[in-house]
Amino acid sequence: MSVASPPLSQVESPRLGKHFRGSNLVLAASAIGAVLELGSQVMAVRHLSTPAFGAFAFALAVALFLQGVAQFGMPLAVSRFAPMLREADDEGGVMGVVAIAIGVALGLGAILAVLVMAFALLAPASILSPASAHALRILALMIPLEAVIAVATSVFAVFGRTRAIIVRGSLVTPGLKCAATALVLLAGGDVTALAAGYLASSAIGALLACWLVVGILRDTGLVARVRGPRRWPTRDLLPFAAVALTTTLVWSVLEMSDAILLGFLRGPDDVAEMRAITPLMRGHTLISAAFIVFFTPLAATYLARADAGGMQELYVRTSAWLAALAFPLLLMTSAFAGVLVDTLYGARYAGSGTVLLILSIGYFVQTASGFNGQTLKIHGLLRFTMAVDACAMIVNLGVNVLLIPKYGATGAAIGTTSTLLAHNTLKQIGMRRFTGVHLADRGFLRLLGVGAALVGCVVLVDRLAAPTLPVALVITAVATAVLIRTAGGVLQIPEYFPASRRVPVLRWLVSDRGHGS
Repeated sequence: MSVASPPLSQVESPRLGKHFRGSNLVLAASAIGAVLELGSQVMAVRHLSTPAFGAFAFALAVALFLQGVAQFGMPLAVSRFAPMLREADDEGGVMGVVAIAIGVALGLGAILAVLVMAFALLAPASILSPASAHALRILALMIPLEAVIAVATSVFAVFGRTRAIIVRGSLVTPGLKCAATALVLLAGGDVTALAAGYLASSAIGALLACWLVVGILRDTGLVARVRGPRRWPTRDLLPFAAVALTTTLVWSVLEMSDAILLGFLRGPDDVAEMRAITPLMRGHTLISAAFIVFFTPLAATYLARADAGGMQELYVRTSAWLAALAFPLLLMTSAFAGVLVDTLYGARYAGSGTVLLILSIGYFVQTASGFNGQTLKIHGLLRFTMAVDACAMIVNLGVNVLLIPKYGATGAAIGTTSTLLAHNTLKQIGMRRFTGVHLADRGFLRLLGVGAALVGCVVLVDRLAAPTLPVALVITAVATAVLIRTAGGVLQIPEYFPASRRVPVLRWLVSDRGHGS
């Protein structure tokens, strides 16, 4: 049954300011990390042959897909249960949740790593190329390491440790990967050496994450206050985590199955065409990841307090911020997809421009729709979420198997985008029907409407003038400023960032136009 909530402007939400300030700070650091990872990708693409880069991309896709499986939904489970247990002053339960989550991620990740290494050793060359097999045997060891890092990041968010998220996740690991890539390529290393460099970067990141988790538990006094045996809330945690795993699998399938299926059904060249533009789409993931680490614990707190109005405001404001931040990325990867790919990778990857354009639509819808899946799970709608996620996985794999043999990377992009559109539509319908949370807010819809009009104008400019990349960046910046000025009231920037009132240009850009709700 739908739960009515008061207008957004009438809802008291003092914690939202901290949520948005922390999320934007994490996003800024993540952007630096994304530039470092993009640099790694560009260096690898330009210095390795297309088959060699395709082999490395295939092995990395397998490892990243399986690290999502190894997480077993534990990051989301920590974000949901730990805040509620803290509200109830159950220190033993909090410690139990953290211990179970890390143990599951490490144990399941180790099992999957062994299985992948065995497959890479035994698979014949007709199924797995020698270069892919060598890289896969090394990158398989990343599976438990990356799974533990994901759990640790959820722990950082629960305890509000923005600095830990920034240092560990946004700066150190991407910097290490970029440095490793540069050293390997300067030394004339091959795909195997590059895979070893990535593995070393993950190992250092995992050790740092575990060290920070232990420090947080000690600093907050949880270790000292817990007396006697820890409480192990497995009965609540594991079923929730199992459902959360389906969402992780859906996203992993959408991100990684295209490369894996292209590798089996077409070959390394098509994998390279698809994976070359993956870092550009990763911008959407960065934006969402920066906000979800704080959104989930705050939403769980609102649910524990039965604050329907706070939950509605949190969802709408967060979705508006996600849409506004993803807007310039949408322009660059759709209207200017051709010039972007040509400038970064050269004529060899001209076909990737069409792939990027198709994917940009689905990824923007995914980002701007907000955290609908997380909201459903936080409200306990596990069966509905599992059913929708399972359907999305089946549809995505089916469409890709049908389209990839004939259309290659373009077919994979069509399959991924169509799945994203259908998946988010179903989740929005279920969220409104069962929780009362929705996006039918006047300010949010105005933001989308103005954004759509601006995209149309920019596409027309691109067709008429064919601007260079620097000019495209200027056009994107101007269009984004117009969006914020004309429809940015729903973001409430002056309320969440009071310092913006003291900067002349920003003061004009974000001047109060009402909340737009």
